[in-house]
Amino acid sequence: MHKLAFDHKIVLFSLPLHTTHKLQALDVGVFGPFQIAWVKACEDSAIEGDPVTQENVVQRYMDVSH
Repeated sequence: MHKLAFDHKIVLFSLPLHTTHKLQALDVGVFGPFQIAWVKACEDSAIEGDPVTQENVVQRYMDVSH
């Protein structure tokens, strides 16, 4: 797994034990709103007849993140 991640320039990290409760604020302040925006962007694209596909998912995801 480490080699595959390295080959694809993916950074792996692990969290210290018993610290996930401190990250819950990210669910509310970052990941939750982003998920809502992503779902809306996917729905809007589908309604417009230009759905998210394997070919465009990364670009669409990056567009939502900006």
